[in-house]
Amino acid sequence: MQFTALYKWVQFGLNYQYRRNAIAFMTKEYEDNPDVVIFTTGNFKRMQYLTASAHLSPTVGIWKPELGIYFAQPFFKVTNQGSSKNMNRGSIYLFLQNSLQLPDEWTLSLDADYQSEGNFGAMLQRSYWGIDAGIRKTFFNKRLTLGLQANDLWNSRYGSFMLFGPRLTYTKKANPDSRSFSLNLSYRFNAAGKAYKGKHVSEQDLKRL
Repeated sequence: MQFTALYKWVQFGLNYQYRRNAIAFMTKEYEDNPDVVIFTTGNFKRMQYLTASAHLSPTVGIWKPELGIYFAQPFFKVTNQGSSKNMNRGSIYLFLQNSLQLPDEWTLSLDADYQSEGNFGAMLQRSYWGIDAGIRKTFFNKRLTLGLQANDLWNSRYGSFMLFGPRLTYTKKANPDSRSFSLNLSYRFNAAGKAYKGKHVSEQDLKRL
């Protein structure tokens, strides 16, 4: 079930999902040795998700911001260390993208995002955040674009999580070193496109149809 509302630069969404025999990432014991754990996917009786979102994209002079807010509420249970465990912790994802259109075809961008701690299937995803920045310049009537991009300036987009299995709780704390810098050069051929030269349908043809 899904609902979406759009008005000018404001968009809202609401979605509910019910899945029977859902497939999710999990751990299970190795049959020949219970002390050995296998990371795999498996079937669960049911998995439910309620998600809501809001997206705003106004234009204020040379500033073109985009703000997105996403909320996810799972309804899920797993077996962990001999008992049933609820995996119902909701999470919020936020992003803010800022674009400044400067004179002489210069564009500055500064983007940020944040993911709160929350459950996804049998996992508890830890929170993370990040900031990106970039500058672009176009030449030759926007055919040639030169850009410098810096991603995850503070190297803060971690990949940490906890995975709950029948006998084991697996914890992973990772720093993927996602900070990067790139220089991009692109050229667009036939940027203006070609005008349509076909024959339009006449009113008589429409009447015959």
